[in-house]
Amino acid sequence: CGGISVAQTTTADPDGLYTLGYLEPGEYNLVVVLDGYMIAVEAGVTVEVGVINGGHNFILTALDQGDAFHTISGEVLNVPDVSANPRVKAVTQVDSTDVVADHSLVGKDVPSYSLSVPPGDYTLSFCADETTTVPGQVTVDQDDVTHNTSF
Repeated sequence: CGGISVAQTTTADPDGLYTLGYLEPGEYNLVVVLDGYMIAVEAGVTVEVGVINGGHNFILTALDQGDAFHTISGEVLNVPDVSANPRVKAVTQVDSTDVVADHSLVGKDVPSYSLSVPPGDYTLSFCADETTTVPGQVTVDQDDVTHNTSF
């Protein structure tokens, strides 16, 4: 969905320490998202079997005064069966790297979605199995955005 998959998520402790474990060998982009701060990215981190890969530290930059995370929300009509794994992702670019800003599950019984994102331009991808609708760009600036769609 959206051409990007999320391998794993974690939450840092109060001191900012985090661990991502049990990743398959390969190349990953590390993405840090914290309300009130710009998204931070370290692209192309290589994971190898048996190698501890530390030292991936981030200095977060506060959003400009008055900026804050906003909501992209809406309803998705004609959602396929929940076994089709329907979902929505908001994808943006940070430092020339495509990243998933957030994602949310949707279903027939709950056709609404809500994504909390910092200001920026986003491509929304609505997916269920092999059916994908990409309705185009959404710009989030000082206001919440509503975007409805249908499968």
